[in-house]
Amino acid sequence: FLDFNKVLLMALESIDINETKEIDNREDIKWIVDMVLSPEYEIQKNISEPERNEKRVQTLRRIFKNRLRSIPPSDHLFWELPEDMCEAAHIFPVSEIKKLDLQYWYMIADENNGLNLPTQIHKLYDSNKIYFDQNWWLNFTNEEYKNHLSIMFNFNWNYKIINSILNEKRKSYINKYNKEVLSIW
Repeated sequence: FLDFNKVLLMALESIDINETKEIDNREDIKWIVDMVLSPEYEIQKNISEPERNEKRVQTLRRIFKNRLRSIPPSDHLFWELPEDMCEAAHIFPVSEIKKLDLQYWYMIADENNGLNLPTQIHKLYDSNKIYFDQNWWLNFTNEEYKNHLSIMFNFNWNYKIINSILNEKRKSYINKYNKEVLSIW
């Protein structure tokens, strides 16, 4: 009982992905996300709602990263890049999720809302310079970006998300991103 409470407390409070690597994927506490999102979630007494929400986001991001790390291979575009060259990237961005009601913040921790992407690709994705089309191919929002980046990296940009991770939930997040975030393009 005491060991379980210690694990639970760590799962609720820690933001260190290495400290909770084993915890975040445990079947017996998959409900931890529900606890983090509950109105009673309180890690410290007398903190403001914005501070509480920031702690929620940090905890949910930690859970997301650990759950996404458990999905092989380490890179979901190129198949073979080492893990330290990739980052856990949200498909539907946290900045957009935070605009929604708290009940939808579970998407921050959902590993299906993520891809392991090379660091540079993640930055391009987050800045809306690239996206994945309906057939899961990498595309550019602007042909000029493609030309510049092809010259800089001497790179062929014909890449598709690997099929082994393309489940229906992940596809729905990609479609949601394309519909809501890329509508500005």
